[in-house]
Amino acid sequence: MRKLLVLLLFALTLNMGLNAQKKRIEISEHRYGTIRANYNKVINLENNDTTYMLFICFQNAKYTHISNVCCISFYSQKELNEFLKDIKIALPEMSSKTNINWDRELYGLSVYDFVNSLYLIESPSEGTGYTRLSKKGVEKLIYWVETIQIGKG
Repeated sequence: MRKLLVLLLFALTLNMGLNAQKKRIEISEHRYGTIRANYNKVINLENNDTTYMLFICFQNAKYTHISNVCCISFYSQKELNEFLKDIKIALPEMSSKTNINWDRELYGLSVYDFVNSLYLIESPSEGTGYTRLSKKGVEKLIYWVETIQIGKG
C-alpha cells in the first residue's frame, strides 16, 4: 500500500511539474513480459534545462491480487552501464544452477539454482519488490538498453 501511495504521489508531482512549464518527451520505450521501460527527457521551459532519465517499471511479483508497481530509475550513463554490465554477466548464469546476487544501490539482481529466471529487484531503500525475467526477456532488455545513451536524444 505504501508503494502505491508513493507511486501516486510521484505521478501527481510529475504531472504538476509538467504543468509548471516542463515538457516530457518519450525518446524510447521497451515492453516485454513483465516490464515496461521508458527513456525520457524533461525540459524545463523556463530555464531550458533538460533532464534525461530511464525507468524500468514492473508489477511486483510478490502480489497477484493488488497493484504494486516498482520502478528502477537511472539518471546517468555510468549507472546504466553498471546495470548493463551486471545483466550481461547474469545472463549466462541463469542456467548454471547456482545462487548469485548483485546488491546495488539502485537495484538488485538474483539468480537461483531452482529456476532459470533472473530476478530484477527494486532498490533496497525502496523495498523488496521484484519481477522475474526469462533468458529471452533479459536478451531483449540488453539489446534495448544498449541503444540508450543517457543525455542524448
